[in-house]
Amino acid sequence: MINKFDEDILRKMREIVCFAYNHSPYYRKLYDENGIDPDSVKLPDGLPIVPHTELVMYSTSFRSDIPVFKVCASSGTKNSPKLMFRSEEDFERSVSNQIKMMKWSGVEAGDTVAIAQPFGIWGYGDLTQEASKRMGALAIPLGNVSDEVALEMMTLLKANVLDVAPSRLRNLIKLARERNGVSKLQMKSIMSAGELLTEGLRSAAWQTFSAQIYNQYGSEETDGLGAGQTSHSGITLFDDDFVFEVLDENGEPAEAGEAGVLVVTSLYHKGTPLIRYELQDIIKPRSGGRDEVDILGRKCDYAIIYDSVKLYPYHIENILINELHDIAAWQCIIEQADNQIRLTIYVDSPQISGDNIARIENMLSKCSIDIEALTNAGIAAFKINPSAGGIVSTARGKSLKIVDKRRNGN
Repeated sequence: MINKFDEDILRKMREIVCFAYNHSPYYRKLYDENGIDPDSVKLPDGLPIVPHTELVMYSTSFRSDIPVFKVCASSGTKNSPKLMFRSEEDFERSVSNQIKMMKWSGVEAGDTVAIAQPFGIWGYGDLTQEASKRMGALAIPLGNVSDEVALEMMTLLKANVLDVAPSRLRNLIKLARERNGVSKLQMKSIMSAGELLTEGLRSAAWQTFSAQIYNQYGSEETDGLGAGQTSHSGITLFDDDFVFEVLDENGEPAEAGEAGVLVVTSLYHKGTPLIRYELQDIIKPRSGGRDEVDILGRKCDYAIIYDSVKLYPYHIENILINELHDIAAWQCIIEQADNQIRLTIYVDSPQISGDNIARIENMLSKCSIDIEALTNAGIAAFKINPSAGGIVSTARGKSLKIVDKRRNGN
């Protein structure tokens, strides 16, 4: 459970802490410098939190001295890629968790799984492919082909399960509608991973493919961490393989039900041990849920608007969801326009109209006390653009929620 640890979990955590100290140069140096005895330190809060930037800078130092057979990397969408080393045992456990998530998503023997996730060093597609093999399902690796080719292959081979990131799913939906190829597809399940999933996109997938979307939650560093089954449920975390902490800005356990940053300890990764690793995700435990959480966004996904005033994606998304409900996608583009900072929110929603645009813009200008001060002073201004045409994606098909063009010099 989050921020609650029974004796068995602490015993397993002690084992991985001792393993890391004995086999990983990074952890030996970290614990020695902090005067930590792995055999007696109070767990988990007696250990230092490991920032994600450490894995960027010292990936090879994290690597333990046991045999490894595979290298993975984070996408580097926002930062430099992080390298992770996998032992055979690491990979086996990760595949087992992927099978668990796929079963939750209704995947069975005999299914045909179209994998529109990245392969190779990024690793995610490889996990789904191996899990499909062990479940007796046919895997179609589409991570490195165009959307047009992917749709053709899905149709030709009668794929009934799709593993995809929301940004690419949006493109495939649009393409299928334009080509009138929807009737040729017989999807039953869509496994969504890699980004936050909006209700609007879930609705569009159902209307287009008559397929249920299932949330899958994880990261390249940890692989699968949990899954969600319905639009009304959060993410159920795999607390048998991980220790989860939700911490406030001071690094203390967040109050019950309050949002905070997720800190993860993997109880099985030994090629690259991850102990009290700050995953950068902002999550909020659901009331009454044993380990059910909502993923609100990324701690690092913010923009400094002016003079240290920060804008987070959830500032925007909460307002859009409350007003529009049905949102396929949105993105905030920040630009300098003469003496004013212009924040244009591109919104793809059938429910947006002239009646609610002005109301949404007004609420955005008051989404935090500091931002309200900026807008009142005329330093910043929000504008809603009811179009998906301005939404830009990375080379790997992901859409950042906030794109600061001032920083990029564009």
